[in-house]
Amino acid sequence: IGRSIAVPESEAVDDSYFDDAIFIGDSRTDGLKMYSGLPVSCFWSEVGLTVTKCFQDRFVVLNGQYLTVGEALEQADYSKVYIMLGMNDLAGYGVDGAAANMETLLKGILEKSPDAKIFVETATPLVKAKNIAGNKLNNDNMRLYNEKLSEMCQRNGWYLVDICSAVQDSEGNLNVSYCSDPDDMGIHFTDEGCRVWIDYLYTHTPQ
Repeated sequence: IGRSIAVPESEAVDDSYFDDAIFIGDSRTDGLKMYSGLPVSCFWSEVGLTVTKCFQDRFVVLNGQYLTVGEALEQADYSKVYIMLGMNDLAGYGVDGAAANMETLLKGILEKSPDAKIFVETATPLVKAKNIAGNKLNNDNMRLYNEKLSEMCQRNGWYLVDICSAVQDSEGNLNVSYCSDPDDMGIHFTDEGCRVWIDYLYTHTPQ
């Protein structure tokens, strides 16, 4: 997915690279927060978060306040925005709608911080047992969504970080050894899966 434009592998950066970064995401990013080793304040995440809720829900804790993403952007000191969202949007908006909502959100972020670097993380798949063709949330739709994200990044000059490639198996499903809930939702990460994710971020940065 978008490998031709995705950020290529590079020398690993140290923790200081992320001093001015924020990570926006749903429950998977919430899990990453616990295992990344980075400050909790870097993570603006909420279980069940959708793209459209970012400017509605007050879930970002900053300066002793609960803020929406929009409100937090006006107070935070950052220059890199990492974002992985869309899985919770697919059922309600479909592939095209979810991608369009993501682009609207990112353009809204840039209105508040025009110099920020945008890093769009590809959505990660479900394990094979939960990849059911009749469901709106399935790996075919996830792949189509990631293709939309790739096109969006190419069109806007944003960075695409292909996390999906690091955690999927040879068939394009989430590697079951990285999944903490294979018999339930089949989308969340084990400690090992989170380490693979964060290691990928450290070794895929613009040079």
